Amino acid sequence: MSQLLKFISSSRKSGENAFGVLLDGVSFIAANLAGGVKIKDYFLRKEYKGSRYGWRAYASERLGEQLRQLNSPQVIAKFSDKAQFDALFADFLHREWLYPAKTSADGLQSFLERHPDAIAKPRTGKGGSSIEVLKTPESRAECEALLARLIREDKLVEEHIRQHEELSGFNASSVNTMRLSTILTDKGTMLMAPSIRLGCNGYSADNFDSGGLSVMIDLKNGRMLNGGFNKNGEWFTSHPESGKRIDGFIIPYWDEVKALCLKAAEVVPDAYYVGWDVAITPQGPVLVEGNTRASLVWQRQDRNGWGREYRAGYKGAKRLMKRRAGR
Repeated sequence: MSQLLKFISSSRKSGENAFGVLLDGVSFIAANLAGGVKIKDYFLRKEYKGSRYGWRAYASERLGEQLRQLNSPQVIAKFSDKAQFDALFADFLHREWLYPAKTSADGLQSFLERHPDAIAKPRTGKGGSSIEVLKTPESRAECEALLARLIREDKLVEEHIRQHEELSGFNASSVNTMRLSTILTDKGTMLMAPSIRLGCNGYSADNFDSGGLSVMIDLKNGRMLNGGFNKNGEWFTSHPESGKRIDGFIIPYWDEVKALCLKAAEVVPDAYYVGWDVAITPQGPVLVEGNTRASLVWQRQDRNGWGREYRAGYKGAKRLMKRRAGR
């Protein structure tokens, strides 16, 4: 009953009359049964507008879960453990990193003297809200205490990423990262659904929970599309704080960004589905993280989703897995 009331409320908030609510209901039932579309995504993306079956343009949460299940627990462990990830993808990071549990106070002191604004983040799990900027210890005792705390909290230390000035122009308090997904298929690696997260409200993280915006990017030329939206579904054609125009901005080093993700996808041959987080420095793109449980929340919200591509990618990955199993 609560879901029904939620559905009616969402439909009425969209300006529908009783007949419109009924049509929404028919469309949603079809979308839910055939595509696994959820109420939240259905109304957030306004998938029912324009076409009764407009939801087909999008990859549903059901498909998202199927994509995430392509990766084995062993693969997921390699990506979720950031120390292991940084070691595997060292050639793509273009920055120094250090695992406190495997270093000494002298090692940490030396690292922080080279990188006085280094960051510390949890070794496992989602660390966006738990990232901290470290200060160089002023004494041996202070350094030993810091090392003990980082070990206790199981954190990883990395050199701070120097963001390209064009992206800092949107929001300088966070590194505004891009997300591009790859799917390994029997016909090669598919690269899709690029987006960028723009931080807001002075937070050091650029994600939704910190009030950040998500903006889709044209895969071919790196141009930001339309505008950004936050977790409340609010749209902004310019950044709400800096005022910098979003629509039409071209991501620097875009061809290099795509090449980096495609090359990174080759490192772990059985990582079938990965969402790659990439930052842009003045010298070019650097890899931030890889996510084998990547959400599909970044799909475009202007009725031009990536459903067809994701469905094709999933089928291609299943064929590749079957082929490999038959060897």
